[in-house]
Amino acid sequence: MSTSTSATKPNIELEGIIEPPYEKSIKENESRVYEFLIGKEKVVEKKDMAGNMVKKAQFIVIRQDDPLKEKRKLELSRVHVGQIYKHLLNGNKKDW
Repeated sequence: MSTSTSATKPNIELEGIIEPPYEKSIKENESRVYEFLIGKEKVVEKKDMAGNMVKKAQFIVIRQDDPLKEKRKLELSRVHVGQIYKHLLNGNKKDW
């Protein structure tokens, strides 16, 4: 099998099944602006540091400072998701 290094047209169907990368944790005193893709949120179960299963809210977001506008997964604990979810339910699409 041979491979070619020439560019080809994007395969939309293939791109639809590729999982987006995870967004890095936000550090204290750091701010970021995200576009949340409405309807792509879900609850996922993950192991915490102690190995216990916990539920997290997972959003698909695009960082506004990303020139490629790459989709990323942003996972938040139940403690931090409330305010964001409230704004999404109210249709707020501006910075808050």
